[in-house]
Amino acid sequence: MLVQDQYQEWCHVRMLKWHGHGNDPTGLKGTGHGECVVHCLACPQPGVIMGPEKSVKEQYLDQLFVRVDANFRLIRLNVSNDIRNPGLNHGKGTVASGVGAVICTRHNMWRPCSVMDLHKGEDYLHMDYCVLSSLQHDTPRDIIISYDIACQWGVNFWERVGIYGSDLVLVQTPDNITFLVPKFHLAAHIKKCQQTHSFNKTPGVGQTDGEAPEHTWASSNLVASSTKEMGPGSQRDTLDDHFNNHNWCKVIMFDELRSRLQL
Repeated sequence: MLVQDQYQEWCHVRMLKWHGHGNDPTGLKGTGHGECVVHCLACPQPGVIMGPEKSVKEQYLDQLFVRVDANFRLIRLNVSNDIRNPGLNHGKGTVASGVGAVICTRHNMWRPCSVMDLHKGEDYLHMDYCVLSSLQHDTPRDIIISYDIACQWGVNFWERVGIYGSDLVLVQTPDNITFLVPKFHLAAHIKKCQQTHSFNKTPGVGQTDGEAPEHTWASSNLVASSTKEMGPGSQRDTLDDHFNNHNWCKVIMFDELRSRLQL
């Protein structure tokens, strides 16, 4: 396949090289979904940075915090199509094709396979897919999901999961996943929601505010003026590159943050 935009091709090859897939004997087809993502090194990952099974009192230390959100600035105009402007990554990065996303709440880093197009607003179908696709990668047993409308979205969540198919099945059970509303958004909810979906009233979450993507959209919105004029393939690959760069900048700052905290 001849790619007219050689810069796009170069970014794609560079991504494969950085993640150790540049010389894979199986070629690009041997690279699975989400394998070319710069992972959050501070989030609990089974078999990586999680120690032995903790006691009941300390299990909260291995909870994964994720935030679900949508961005309606990252639109794409009706320009070109997938045949004339194909993407190169095809889910090898963060599947960055739109404006629904899942981010790790505590460290503001993009999760693998967590970004997709929204066609008719912030509907459950697309947001469910963002969450279920992301949670197939490096997830511990216990998860805290933060979402503006978690009080409604979480009511029939498990019923919807049951009809989506085997590719999106979760190993977690209803007892392992907690749905909360971000602190800033919670004030606009009714009193019942403020009692049952509050970070302040949930044990083991510390001072997490649950608003992670709101801090991150500011940087991604800067590329919206360019990506909205791109074809579907170029837009996905450009956002993949941007989100991976965001994660990389976060990772290299961890050591500096650790040094400052030790002072």
